Amino acid sequence: MAEALHHQAGAPVRSPLAQRVGRITGSDPLEASARTAYSAALGARAVGRHLERLSTGLHVGAGRARWHVLHSLPVPDPAGGPTSGHAPSTRVLDHVVVGPCGVVVVSAHHLPGARVRVSRGALVADGQRRPALAQADDDARLLRQLLVRPLSHPLSQFPGQVPAQHLDVPVVGAVAVVGAERLSAGRSGAVAVLSAARLVRWLQRRPRALTPDAVDAVAAHLRVLATSPSPLASAEQPHPSPVQQFERLHARVRTADRVRRAWQLLLALAASSGVVVALLELLG
Repeated sequence: MAEALHHQAGAPVRSPLAQRVGRITGSDPLEASARTAYSAALGARAVGRHLERLSTGLHVGAGRARWHVLHSLPVPDPAGGPTSGHAPSTRVLDHVVVGPCGVVVVSAHHLPGARVRVSRGALVADGQRRPALAQADDDARLLRQLLVRPLSHPLSQFPGQVPAQHLDVPVVGAVAVVGAERLSAGRSGAVAVLSAARLVRWLQRRPRALTPDAVDAVAAHLRVLATSPSPLASAEQPHPSPVQQFERLHARVRTADRVRRAWQLLLALAASSGVVVALLELLG
């Protein structure tokens, strides 16, 4: 979301008249440079909504299982992978799920209408190989390394918890696909590829590896580890938040799309009416 907003912020300022004409005609408000990031953000948004069922307990067999779902988690990246809106030494993970099965780093991929499969260690969409599996595996490796490092800030807010670096925490990656016409689920090494709709059930069925207390300790460790302003701090969050800004942008895009469809329908009706009038004149 941050990357889409970053590109969108670079849009040239339009005059009030141009903005009004754009709203009437349904002009697409998205900047060309923001389209790829916007599509990716829609995928992350859809996956996030599925995962919210875990944190609210709205899934089969919830019982006493404890889950934490962290969205757009910024973590230190020794390789210095750049991500727009964050420091050059930060990597942003789409979703990190902490639960009885351990830690799963979920990478969202929005591939509307595509035919997706796993082939020779790569994600293939409509015949094109994508580095999604290698990236997901690298994300999991990075988080695995970070979890064994001691924190620079003690978990004083969680007295009595065992530090995460003293726990044996399994960390794996997963690729959640959104919008594909056909998906042949599979895996490459430890990375699973599945539809976003099946993600919660897959997580819930994984073997248990952590106790509820260990789940809380690992989630707390990750929250402190995040390189964004600490969620444990009382610092005031920016308003509107990036999520709110993206939702506003999404609403504008959807409204413009509906306006364009309405114009297309009106033009089609006008054209068909003209044909009918012409036929009546010929028959008369």
